[in-house]
Amino acid sequence: MAESYASSTDVIVLRPMMDETAARALIERKKQSLFGSLLSQPKADAVRLQKIRLSYECLRTVSGRYEADYMRNATHTITVDKSVRRVVVGEASFGLRRQSRLKKALSPRRGRSKIDIALQEHVAVDSSLEITFDTAGNEIKRPKYKVSPETTEARPESVINDETLAKKPSIEREDAVSILEERLKSPLEPDIEDLSEQFDLDSIVETYVPIFEARVRGPDNKAAIIRIDAARKKII
Repeated sequence: MAESYASSTDVIVLRPMMDETAARALIERKKQSLFGSLLSQPKADAVRLQKIRLSYECLRTVSGRYEADYMRNATHTITVDKSVRRVVVGEASFGLRRQSRLKKALSPRRGRSKIDIALQEHVAVDSSLEITFDTAGNEIKRPKYKVSPETTEARPESVINDETLAKKPSIEREDAVSILEERLKSPLEPDIEDLSEQFDLDSIVETYVPIFEARVRGPDNKAAIIRIDAARKKII
């Protein structure tokens, strides 16, 4: 199973759209906001950049489709004229819903009666879902990236196979797919009959995003971490 998932996985390595010099310049513009408040911020020289490092963090995206066909028990209520005493559907017969005199007196439709019809419903479910996990295994909303020859590495293996650069996902492919399948099936009712179902995995996409992570030291020796998505040139 693991090998089949690996062979069906698409890998994308995004190029940094900014170098370390540009990242440092962005940090210099934003570093004071990491300390203090909007009304009171430290001076620029009181906040210094200690270190900065580029790594590629993997976003693992799984998508799939689930189809199910089954029967479920249900009750449908119909309103009938006060003269009706019973409704016959096929070989089944359904009488009036019993109500107390008080309920009848308070009912806004006093001249009508209700009948509960127990039956089975034929249900067909067709749903699809996409889930993205960050490097730590947390579910996130997948950022939008432009994927083209200009924005991706021509030799992705040079990044993926470098343990000093690439941060692999903590969640395994099999676990990600299991979560996807369980999530797609979760709306099913507990008491159903004649279930016919099928789960299809559409894709697994691993996107390695270049991230500059910097440690900044401020007043009172307080430290803060600032992260920059170098593919979008955006602080995250």
